[in-house]
Amino acid sequence: MAKRKPTKPDQKSASKPDSNTVSKSDPKSAPKPNPKSASKPSPKSASKPVRETRTSFTYPSLHEAVSEAVSAEIAPPRFEEDGSKGTFNNTFSSNVMGKFTCTNRKCSNARWSSKKVAIVIRGYPGNGYDALVYNQRCRGCDGLGTFTLNKDSYVERVAYRLKRWAGIQMEPPPYTIKATPPHRNDLCEGCKQGVCKQGQGNGRGSFDF
Repeated sequence: MAKRKPTKPDQKSASKPDSNTVSKSDPKSAPKPNPKSASKPSPKSASKPVRETRTSFTYPSLHEAVSEAVSAEIAPPRFEEDGSKGTFNNTFSSNVMGKFTCTNRKCSNARWSSKKVAIVIRGYPGNGYDALVYNQRCRGCDGLGTFTLNKDSYVERVAYRLKRWAGIQMEPPPYTIKATPPHRNDLCEGCKQGVCKQGQGNGRGSFDF
């Protein structure tokens, strides 16, 4: 019986894509981007500076620096994290330095500095302490300022007071009195609480230990 030879595909009859059937993208039928739907930053969603609401501040993060400053003369102090609930046996009002920023964009008084920022240092039994630094208000809009503390002035004043309470006799660090703008009692949160020496009129100047 004769064997049939396998048939070869006819190259001429091989299927080729029909140019009439190939789908072509019609540029007219393509969806066009809607300019109105494009995401644009909304003025309302733009980040706004957070308005300060605190009238006073504590700085437990500076406790290590305070401890180092007194380590050669007194026992290690303890920072009272929740001093408001304890009973203090010593208190002293002084001043520190710092800078304030007004976050009210409509206010023309953007920032100011002060060497008369009220601070109250309190001592607790067992060599504990805390320190409360009081905020100031903007003279332009009466809003509370965002405060940047001069850390050296804080550590120096707290360390000096802890040594004095421990019975160490020492002279206050030297300082130079410079002419500064009058202290505004109505803008000082320490004055409102009756703890600011400048407001009480018995401060010795900007650097009062």
